[in-house]
Amino acid sequence: MISRLEPVKNIKAVLNVMKRLVKLNHKVHLTIAGSGSLDKELRDQVKHQKLDNHVNFIGFITDPYPHLLTSDLYVLNSFTEGFSNSLVEAMYSRTPALSTSVGSVPEIIKDGENGFLVEPDNEDLLVDKILEIMKTPKGHLLQIGKSGHKTVVNNFSLEKHIFELMKIYKN
Repeated sequence: MISRLEPVKNIKAVLNVMKRLVKLNHKVHLTIAGSGSLDKELRDQVKHQKLDNHVNFIGFITDPYPHLLTSDLYVLNSFTEGFSNSLVEAMYSRTPALSTSVGSVPEIIKDGENGFLVEPDNEDLLVDKILEIMKTPKGHLLQIGKSGHKTVVNNFSLEKHIFELMKIYKN
């Protein structure tokens, strides 16, 4: 996860999901990059849930790509979202992305094609979706990552943005 550590991002639920996955004996690890008002509370939750060996906080980062390129999955679990730069960065890096279906996300991700979607604020659905992703063949996940990259390049690149702005100004 690359996120502001704020209530709207619903990171507490992701930690609850991690606890459930660990309890089911799945080998999972979550790296959380970012800072915010919930930093101490989230770290305390990790300690309380005995997730120290499964969750790592790396704080604010300026370059997400080294982390994204070594990740199997990017998770965005927000209650609400506008246009998520971190989601687009993850997709650009070819990292399969899982997000709640909020804000502009459903315009970016087509579930199972270029990423994965879940309804917001539902830990059961989030667990089920992560388990489904974990069972997905590696080759298919690579294809989803490539499709996510293609979506970003074709629709959200700087060149595309400038082209669309120029169309507006010309009219």
